[in-house]
Formats: sequence, structure tokens, C-alpha cells
Amino acid sequence: MQQYKQESPDMVEVKSEADRQGNADVEKPGPDQQQLTPALALVPAAGPQPPRKRPRIQYTLTQSQRQKLESVFLENQYPDVYMRRELARRLYVAETKIRSWFKIRRAKYRKSQMEAVKGDAPRAVQHEGDVLKL
Repeated sequence: MQQYKQESPDMVEVKSEADRQGNADVEKPGPDQQQLTPALALVPAAGPQPPRKRPRIQYTLTQSQRQKLESVFLENQYPDVYMRRELARRLYVAETKIRSWFKIRRAKYRKSQMEAVKGDAPRAVQHEGDVLKL
């Protein structure tokens, strides 16, 4: 059986059963030496645990909220803080949600533009051993 002795607030010393009972055949360390069990020499003490993080709740925008944001996006891809606050007030969502929606929407827009440019680029097509440009 093991007994745990508190040495410091975050670490503990483990002593054996024979040492606890004071058996004569077990050599005891002097006052300046400590006998530690090699495998369990220092074990973290059970102290206060950090607070748990709450799971992230993801809210989706309604169809009408998305339509309103899309209409504003067509006019201005980079709304200023005042416009974002006004949109947030009108749509009953947090301003950070509006800001992240515009950031994601701009990324989607750039991606669609890049795909459109790649689609317009001439492609090489192989026809009976010859390479033809379309």
C-alpha cells in the first residue's frame, strides 16, 4: 500500500509501506536524504483543475438574413464597422458573426473567380498524336 506525503503544492513524494511502518530491516535515509520510489517518484498532486471550455455552439443564419447579407455584399464587399453594426442590429445577430460571414463570403468569391479564370484559359487537347490549342 502506498502513502502520499505532500511535499509541494503541485508534486507529492511516494513512500513505501515498509518505510511507513518503520521496519528495522529497511535502511532509513538521513535527514538530508530522501528515499523516493523510482517509478512513482513525483506524482502531480490533485489540485484545482482549470475551468472547462464550453462547447462551441454554431448558429446558422436564416434564409432572409443570408439574402440581406448577399444584397449588401453585391454593393460592398468590405463594409465598415458602422455598416456591420447596423446590419447586426437589423438582423439580430452579433457583429462578429457579420464580420466572419463577410470574410468567408469574400474567400468564396475569390475562389470562384480563380476557378473562372482557370476555366477561360486555353487548354491543350491531344488529337491523333498532335497537340491542338482550343
